[in-house]
Amino acid sequence: MSAALTVQIDETVLARLEALAAERGTTREHVVQMAVADLVSSVDSEGRHFEDWQLALIDEGLAAAEKGDFAADEEVEAVFSKYRA
Repeated sequence: MSAALTVQIDETVLARLEALAAERGTTREHVVQMAVADLVSSVDSEGRHFEDWQLALIDEGLAAAEKGDFAADEEVEAVFSKYRA
């Protein structure tokens, strides 16, 4: 089931939305539906938005770096080797 939703959008954003829809060969309504679905699905099991937990992981990484906790050269090479074509 679906429901209608009316929103006010800045003209500049609307123009970008219409251009994006045209580039993808779809409607602006579909682009908005996908954007809202992505936003809603970006909330984790603890109610944090993607950006919140991503920032938390970045903070953890920075704290580890400040303590000098870096990956060894061998670990870095193993990761690169895994994804190298």
